[in-house]
Amino acid sequence: MKKIVKEFISFINKGNFLEIAVGLLLAATFKDVITSFSNTFIMPIINKLLGSINYANVYFDIAGMRFEYGSFMTTLISFIITGFILFVIVKTYNKMINKQEEELSENELSILKEIRDEIKKR
Repeated sequence: MKKIVKEFISFINKGNFLEIAVGLLLAATFKDVITSFSNTFIMPIINKLLGSINYANVYFDIAGMRFEYGSFMTTLISFIITGFILFVIVKTYNKMINKQEEELSENELSILKEIRDEIKKR
């Protein structure tokens, strides 16, 4: 039993464990924000375009079985919105990183040119 406890403590003490836990908590909170955004802003627009539909009561019947797909539609819309927002965030982040790398490359190039010029002088 002591060996298992030591292994567990060793597992928890690894650097990435805390980062993963924080990331999961932020993701859960982000999900709530997106769901709220979807319900508050996007669904009213969709309801206006399609007419006021109570998605909880949307269903179809096949061979005497009822398939209530309204909540799935709401979840799917939320998923698409979340994916799009994450896409925009990652795209913006990548632009910032690429811009920083370009600036760094330009600085490195200018320094190399200065070194070359100094070597030529000697």
